[in-house]
Amino acid sequence: MLQRFFVLWFIGCGWAVHAGDTASPERGSDSFSFVVFGDLNGGGCDRNDRVTRLVAEMAAEPDVAFFVGTGDFIDGYASGDGSNICFGVDPVSRNVGEACPGDTPDGNVSAMLGPIKDRTPQSGLVASFYPVIGNHDDNWGSGWYPDPCQGGICDLLAPNDPEDFLNHDHGDICTMDQGQSAHSSHFYYSFGYRNSLFIVLRQNNDYFGMLSCNGHPGYPDCGSYCSDESLRDDPQRNGYCYAVQQFDWLRAELQQAQGVYEHIFVFAHAPLLNSGTGHGPTSGAVHIRGLLEEYGVKFFFNGHNHAYERTYPVNGQDVDRNGVTYVTVGTAGGLSDGVNGDWFTAATYQNWTHYGDSGYHDKMTTYLKMTVTDDAIQGDVYSLGMDQVVDSFAWTSSFQEMAARWRESLPHGSAEDTNGNGVLDVADLVALINGDVVPGDDGPTLAGCPVLPADNWWNTPIDETPLHPNSAAYIAHVGPDTYLHPDFGTVWQGIGIGIPYNVVPNDQPQQFVTFRWPEESDPGPYPIPDEPIIEGGSDHHMLIMRQDACLLYEMFDVAQNQDGTWTAGSGAIWDMSQNQVRPQGWTSADAAGLPILPGLVRYDEVHELGEINHALRVTFSQIQRGYILPATHSDGQAGNDPNAPPMGLRLRLRADFDISGFDEPIQVILRALKKYGLFVADTGANLFLSGVHDMRWDDDQLRQLRQVKMSDFEAVYTGDVIPY
Repeated sequence: MLQRFFVLWFIGCGWAVHAGDTASPERGSDSFSFVVFGDLNGGGCDRNDRVTRLVAEMAAEPDVAFFVGTGDFIDGYASGDGSNICFGVDPVSRNVGEACPGDTPDGNVSAMLGPIKDRTPQSGLVASFYPVIGNHDDNWGSGWYPDPCQGGICDLLAPNDPEDFLNHDHGDICTMDQGQSAHSSHFYYSFGYRNSLFIVLRQNNDYFGMLSCNGHPGYPDCGSYCSDESLRDDPQRNGYCYAVQQFDWLRAELQQAQGVYEHIFVFAHAPLLNSGTGHGPTSGAVHIRGLLEEYGVKFFFNGHNHAYERTYPVNGQDVDRNGVTYVTVGTAGGLSDGVNGDWFTAATYQNWTHYGDSGYHDKMTTYLKMTVTDDAIQGDVYSLGMDQVVDSFAWTSSFQEMAARWRESLPHGSAEDTNGNGVLDVADLVALINGDVVPGDDGPTLAGCPVLPADNWWNTPIDETPLHPNSAAYIAHVGPDTYLHPDFGTVWQGIGIGIPYNVVPNDQPQQFVTFRWPEESDPGPYPIPDEPIIEGGSDHHMLIMRQDACLLYEMFDVAQNQDGTWTAGSGAIWDMSQNQVRPQGWTSADAAGLPILPGLVRYDEVHELGEINHALRVTFSQIQRGYILPATHSDGQAGNDPNAPPMGLRLRLRADFDISGFDEPIQVILRALKKYGLFVADTGANLFLSGVHDMRWDDDQLRQLRQVKMSDFEAVYTGDVIPY
């Protein structure tokens, strides 16, 4: 069975980082899955064996309606002099067992892909396999027609009658010469299935731009050049105008899809956005991206680069939750190009393997399974060599809908402790993560960005949330006389008190960080400023708010090396416009797996805004080995003691606590503690309240908070404790 330690990003109207082994999206009448893979890199027994094993894994995936290959169905190469040395055997003997041991195909790509290509199509489809034409698949590039190695490429590219599913009128593809194949329209096509439209482009060379007429004299624009009937037989003209015609066709397809399909997916061989070292975007990429973004395409898939890279949702030059996510998945053959990472990079294969690792090529051999419902799309990337999902991401139409799925995937419990042992009986949850929350006032903002949505759990009032049945035990465990300590202020013994944060522009240069716990960290890169402000003391947190993109980067135990590079214990990246949950069992830059910045007391809120409209971060020295969602991790200093507070526990200042005798700035904090309360987020000193270091604080005034004791708080029920 698949092991799961992946990263999950919720994308689009509800994209977030990091959730764990969650339930699959609900399967309604329109639910289905499809698989994407690309760049086989076949040829030779070892490579073909790798491809064969990957195809077997793809074929075994349940509930898959069809497969899309993003091009380069390589089963070996012909020599430069034209002789057939594709695999070093006579081409007519390219069958199972002729040259390779066991059941490894000698290189017949049609045979290798047979388990997915030769299936009976699902109802509503005319094929089980839909090819994207790569540069090695036609002789526009360096490819295969008329199949010199007899590897089955012609059969592969037309597994069914092309008339049924390819928009072409140029005859059988396997009889075309180079001039015909270079401008025949059947290499781009579309098909609809259930609630989604699938568009396949022919875009397979880095040097070919879909909008370029190459400045031909006498023709002021592509339209006039391509409409000149006298040039119909000019092969050069046909090649350029193929691109213009395809672009116009793409626009028309996208326009006609509006209001008809819930989701649109686009495929090509060459990338439109990537940071790989193998192949860059085509010259017309910015124009094609503009069309995709304008018409609400959710995902674009490509190969060409022999690497895995997934972007954030992108609109133009900005990260935008309503943008397009670009996924390079050219790793069906294992061999890898590099990925440098850029401002748009959300995940790469570097998350799970590096060159030189044992079994590197098998680890790099991957495919992507996409599951689609009415209102959600989930993707899981499977690694052959690691036998597990190594990246996962999802788009959902709204937080409430995804949160409801979280609720359904959790064990239900009630707020009654009938056995008196601190274990809640089974009943309906009243969890804040269940999507039934009532948002607070307008959510907090910082540097022009929201600090999470108004309906986020950090920004949700708990003044009317039911009392936790174990509240008294939690209070007693900490100690009723423990006083509230402001862990923020100006300076103590030469060290700033509190947790600072950095604000950087959207174009701040980014760099990768070496993490001690990379398996639970977001790989980045991170936009670290030249002289960042880092928390003093022992935790050395670095918090960075990236403007415009509104992404929050947080790291724990940060240090700069002598060569200028950075190391840290762990790191997490949060989209401030979305509701996000880490994988269950994962830390973040905080021990609870929560973001830090949303829970800090800020000077501007207290003294300028006069209101704190979010929960606050608190620490305790003895934490139960368990957590309450949206927390996902615990360091468990108190073991399994059910009376010790767990990570993610919410506490509030009692409604009857009299705040009238406090200075107004302190009353601002106390009102927030009554309405929004505290989140148990880290192990530290008991009842230490977190805030931002600021030299404007009045430390003497802040000491008034010490008049508040643990007995003045009560715990509220927001969900069951999940053992860690």
